[in-house]
Amino acid sequence: DPLKVQTELAKDDRLFWWWLRKNGRYLFPAGVKDALFAGSTLLRNLTAVYFDLFLLGILLSCVIELPHLTGMLLGSGFREWTAWSASAWWIFATALPILFLTSVWAYWFSATRRRGRIYPASIAFGAVGLLVAALLLWPNLAHQLLAFEHTGALSCDVVIKDTNPLIYATWAIGCLSSTSRLMLLQLALALPMAVVVAWWAAGKSNDQTIDPARARNRLTKGLMYVLNLTIVIVIAATIDMLSWWIAGTVINGWAMFAASGGGLLVFIAVGRALLLWLKNLRPGAASINVVRVANIAGLILAFVFLLLCATFVQVVVFYGGGFTTGTPPVNEPEIWATQSAARLGLLALPCLLYVIFTGSNLASLNASSLHNFYRSRLTRSYVSVGNAARGFTPDALAKATPDAVDTLTRVSDIVAHDDLPLKEYQPHVHGGPLHLVNVCVNQTVDDRTGEFNRDRKGRNMTLSSLGCDLGSPAQHTVFECLEGAAPTLGQWIAISGAAAAPGMGSHTSKGLAALLTLCGARLGYWLEIASINGKLLQDTPLLRKVSKYTHLLDELLATFPGSEDPHWYVSDGGHFENTGVYALLKREVDVIVVADCGADPNYAFGDLNNLVRLARIDFNAEIIFQQPEREPTSAAHQDIASFGTLAEIAASDSASFLVMARVKYASGKIGHLLVIKPTMIGTLPLDLMSFKSGNLAFPQQTTADQFFDEAQWESY
Repeated sequence: DPLKVQTELAKDDRLFWWWLRKNGRYLFPAGVKDALFAGSTLLRNLTAVYFDLFLLGILLSCVIELPHLTGMLLGSGFREWTAWSASAWWIFATALPILFLTSVWAYWFSATRRRGRIYPASIAFGAVGLLVAALLLWPNLAHQLLAFEHTGALSCDVVIKDTNPLIYATWAIGCLSSTSRLMLLQLALALPMAVVVAWWAAGKSNDQTIDPARARNRLTKGLMYVLNLTIVIVIAATIDMLSWWIAGTVINGWAMFAASGGGLLVFIAVGRALLLWLKNLRPGAASINVVRVANIAGLILAFVFLLLCATFVQVVVFYGGGFTTGTPPVNEPEIWATQSAARLGLLALPCLLYVIFTGSNLASLNASSLHNFYRSRLTRSYVSVGNAARGFTPDALAKATPDAVDTLTRVSDIVAHDDLPLKEYQPHVHGGPLHLVNVCVNQTVDDRTGEFNRDRKGRNMTLSSLGCDLGSPAQHTVFECLEGAAPTLGQWIAISGAAAAPGMGSHTSKGLAALLTLCGARLGYWLEIASINGKLLQDTPLLRKVSKYTHLLDELLATFPGSEDPHWYVSDGGHFENTGVYALLKREVDVIVVADCGADPNYAFGDLNNLVRLARIDFNAEIIFQQPEREPTSAAHQDIASFGTLAEIAASDSASFLVMARVKYASGKIGHLLVIKPTMIGTLPLDLMSFKSGNLAFPQQTTADQFFDEAQWESY
């Protein structure tokens, strides 16, 4: 009987309210024992995540150090040639100007409307460049060509006396300095390569037509790949140089500190302290953009982590850290190189084998996050209410007498039937509401276009015991998880509240994702999908073998696949739309009542703004807020004073907390939206007014505050 449920819930002495007052704050540890338990969970999860990240860091660092080691193995000639370079990676950088100029010149050489697909003059440029490159690569060739005009030996120490500019230029090319020869060689090689690339880019498409736009697109993409390669080489060279310098510095005094992970512990402590500072920083404080600071901090921490891994590899490979306490044979480079290569293999091979044999265990990625801790506490605090096995007899609406309270088990106890499959959760059958769970499917790649999802970076998903709804079309979506991988009700509730996660829908950024991943603040969840609407979703065999590590990197780098991928990263529904009204607007519901309870200390109504925008874009529906009447005609209309405009509710002396809006749906149907906004009005009890005086953000405090005391809990 819905009326009975409503009547009993209005009574303050029910078991339901006693349990929530007593255990609703169980989310955050209380007491030494509980804090140690929670700390053990966090430490275990951090250890698992950092172990996997450290393995990947070691493998990547081995790749970074490989050119350095290869140079040592090639012998003295190679070392002398690269003596000017602080990192062997800068050798690869010498090819970058060639690739860059090739991409640029090819764009201008291309002439898709001409018969030869390139400008004729570009062929002459290419021929000149080829000749100059030959003279630069074989300096003696220039002198051999001059032998036809000059008798006797020619030397760069003696300037030839000839008024022919071509002869003098040919002699000068053969006598250039090494740096000048390299720069000119880069220019010369780029010219003939640009001719070839321009001709290729303007080639015919599948329909045997030459498309100028496609040619330009090909060449621009080529330049983009060159810029990406430049960034990779610069980062690799920087890490190689810095890690070599750090390794050489610490090996004399505190090598074991670096090798044993002491630096990693300091790194974690700094990261978590930074995250705590950002959490406590109020938006707008000291004109600091918190999101930008977090983004930059995350990128820096990710770089520092990789630098620590590279330093560890340098210490082990080149200085024998962990293998020998002796001094490396620096004066015998051949022996040093051989021993370093052996240590690199001994370090990289076990890491690679571990990644291969454990990489398919995606479930461990969920187990190492905070999801299970969050889910278990949410389940025992809230989902378990009414579970007869916990002592709720006959139900949670019974009076909280001493005897009834004594029959309840402790919230920390694990009790059967606290959680249940989502399909079995049907409160609407027993007089309750149809409970909708709102989550966000993160995707930085758009399903339809395959391009970067710039704005939303996610899709709305609404679930209930009756089914699932995904995206903007109002249609039933049927997806099947892998056997044994379907989330329970408690897991879905935890996912819907996973506010701190590397994937945060429209708020996703690479730096913030790196910061949250490296600090262990991972509440999101990886769904393993077998099929969607009857379509099987499968990875390639190789990706299945390493899915744990590819998706760990997805979290670190904030790159999430779309819903066509068999693995979905789901998080707080507020990362897409925070009020939960999206799915109701989609179905053109007549009357919608929404409690706008997102943290909004400045009463900017950001969640409502987002809802209005999404309604217009996705459903062609207009939400129009109404101006209330101010002339009550009878006592029955006195409650009209509770209604106001958004501006009136935002006023400090407002008596309004309700807003009415009309919804014009695309079909022509008219709906009504009633918004309830938490605010301070003059008729509230004394304890609330007193609490407000000491907590100015109340009742709009952010959920980043997990330390609710009894006064704060009761006030809300």
